[in-house]
Amino acid sequence: MQKWIKRLAIVVIVFIVILVGIYIFFSIYFTPQRLKALVVPRLTAALGREVEIKEIRFNLFKGLEVKEFSVKEATGFPIEQFISCEKLILRYRFWPLFRKKIEIGKLILESPQIEIIKNIQGRFNFEDIVSQFKKKKALAPSPSKKDEKAGMAFALFISEVKVKDGTAVFRDLKQATSITLKKTDFVARDISLTHSFPIELSCLLNEVSVTIEGKVNLATLKTDLKTKAFASDLSSLLPVLPPGKLNDLRGKAGLKVDLKTEGINNAQAKGILEAKNVSFISQKRDYENLNIDSKFDLLWNGSQQKVVLNKVHSLLNGFSLDTAGFIGKKEMKLKFDIPLQSLKPLIKLTTETETIKVKKGQISANLAVQGNPYQLTSLELNGDVSLQDVSLKLKDMPSISSVKGKLSFQKQDAIFTIPLSGKIGNTYFKLNGKVKHFFDKPIVTLNAEFNKLKLEEWLSLSFPKKLNTSEVVNNKNQSKKQDKEPAPLNLPFVASGQIKISDLSYKKIIVSKFTTTYNFKDNVLVLKPIYGQFQKGGTIKGKIKLDLSKRGFIYDLDLNLDKIDINNFTQSLLSPSVGELRGKGSLITKIKGKGITAPSLEKYLNGWINASFANGELRGNPLLQKVAEFLDIKALTNPKFKEFKSNLEVENGKINIKGKMKERDYGFFLQGSSTVTGKLDLQSDITLNANLVQNSKAKQIFKIVPRNEEGYYFVPLLIKGKFNAPKIALNTKAIGEKVKEEAQKNLEKVLEKQIEKTPLKDLLF
Repeated sequence: MQKWIKRLAIVVIVFIVILVGIYIFFSIYFTPQRLKALVVPRLTAALGREVEIKEIRFNLFKGLEVKEFSVKEATGFPIEQFISCEKLILRYRFWPLFRKKIEIGKLILESPQIEIIKNIQGRFNFEDIVSQFKKKKALAPSPSKKDEKAGMAFALFISEVKVKDGTAVFRDLKQATSITLKKTDFVARDISLTHSFPIELSCLLNEVSVTIEGKVNLATLKTDLKTKAFASDLSSLLPVLPPGKLNDLRGKAGLKVDLKTEGINNAQAKGILEAKNVSFISQKRDYENLNIDSKFDLLWNGSQQKVVLNKVHSLLNGFSLDTAGFIGKKEMKLKFDIPLQSLKPLIKLTTETETIKVKKGQISANLAVQGNPYQLTSLELNGDVSLQDVSLKLKDMPSISSVKGKLSFQKQDAIFTIPLSGKIGNTYFKLNGKVKHFFDKPIVTLNAEFNKLKLEEWLSLSFPKKLNTSEVVNNKNQSKKQDKEPAPLNLPFVASGQIKISDLSYKKIIVSKFTTTYNFKDNVLVLKPIYGQFQKGGTIKGKIKLDLSKRGFIYDLDLNLDKIDINNFTQSLLSPSVGELRGKGSLITKIKGKGITAPSLEKYLNGWINASFANGELRGNPLLQKVAEFLDIKALTNPKFKEFKSNLEVENGKINIKGKMKERDYGFFLQGSSTVTGKLDLQSDITLNANLVQNSKAKQIFKIVPRNEEGYYFVPLLIKGKFNAPKIALNTKAIGEKVKEEAQKNLEKVLEKQIEKTPLKDLLF
């Protein structure tokens, strides 16, 4: 027995001596300088990058310590170091190695830094290192099954892993985005490959405070983590997004999430998201003072690649929305519930400059959507949306108020089960109809009713500010914006229906019982037939065609106004300086054209307008009143007529004018041309019965004025200039040498003086 004890003691002593010898050998041979000389070149060769280490120490029984370790960046990237670390400490236990256990007491990284960059060409700054390892792996012999079993025999256990004050940066130079994690502290204890262990993490992610704590099982990939994040200033997240996607982001937000996973295919996230006073600009739209509260319960099913929304309850400025269902790779099924509630919380959604501003009202909705989220035509929508007493403000439009109605959806069809009604300004409206296939080339059948509609108000909203058309034509340096025509439209739907307006008016023109049927297809709108009754008698019939698919739009008007009272038309369409034209008759017009700017009108406007009126009177025309005063002919002050006829022919923007007004003792004949820019070239002949000439001065003038075959005095005039400043003179060529210079000067003086006082302007043509 003593012999065995002696032998065992000798073995132990020998073993201790060997260990002491190995320790002395390692201590003497593997000095910090020699270790550095051995390790640095090999790491440089392995990584293909220059590696620097200030100091490295190794103790066989304790572990490894490295100071100021760094790996240089590859050429072509705007940084010097790819990875760096002020200190790396590895402490392991020596004796468990004999039991095939790798037990690491501590692994500590102090101030580690790594910066990952994706350059403009889409190349990462670590791709060369990955390539190096792939090459070596391809050249290395495959391990035998025996080697694999031997490697698996060792069990790994780490008591503690720490990261102190770490920094990680990811930059995408192509997208101009960056994500920064700094002040990162990480602790994991009792790390094992077979059972769960606790972890703790805290960092600043783009200045957002983030903490994570819980348990992780590397064998089963089972986790149970609690995550908290808080952003005191959301503007710190702007670098995460590409420039221009989101601007002027402000506000604060907090997030709490309980995350549980079972492998890589199953995860559950329950939590709360709160955001206060959030403001930002997106796509030139301002969003201000948003408050968001959301409670969510989400599941991830990796085998089916879908996210299940058990329940998501969200409040946007107090506006409630509940969502449930799932979103998959090729299918989704979601249900949205909005209880009847006020729209007032959405008022803060956008600023006053936004296109649509919610003022008040109530809404309720119960909608379900299903189908392939990546194929719009496969989606189906079922449910209802109801509105009550809704008021909106549209930019540059009258307010919309008292809106109510109910829209029901069934798959890809929608129908107003309760007509949509309300007020636009002071106009009451009602819309009724349906939409088929609204996800794929919609077919709209919509009938609209209005109690009254003032056309001048809508024209002032729809068209740009009036231009000085003569300047547009004559000044070649006009901005392109001034000459810009409306852009062509490509609206992917078909529409038809009927429009009814109880009272349609334009200034003093009032049409009762206006009706028309419209059809819209291939971006061409046709109103046919148009019918209405004028308040003071007469009817309007015709059709209008408008092609919206061409720049400037193409229009074709065919209108017939029969037995109408012309007085309201002249007061509404012509300048007050023309006076009042009274009488009854008809007006027929056929006009075709393209564009609304002067160059387009001069090039494309064609058609004609015929007017015929009887038993009328022209009252308050200042020119005729002055002539009547000069000639002392009272009949010309407010001339009456038995017939008035006018014909306007438009050819490529040039307006050829012919007209006559005839009474027993006098007549007016007009012919010539005008352009759409208002340039005049007209001749006007006045015939007067000699019995009307009583004034002695007028007699002296008319002694030298010729008479026609019927014995009437003949007074020819030339009208030049523009609509807003016409120039009138005697046509001396028409009356020959009989016209004395003095008579001409006297008449011209009177006319020009009157023109200066009351210039003609704002004529229809």
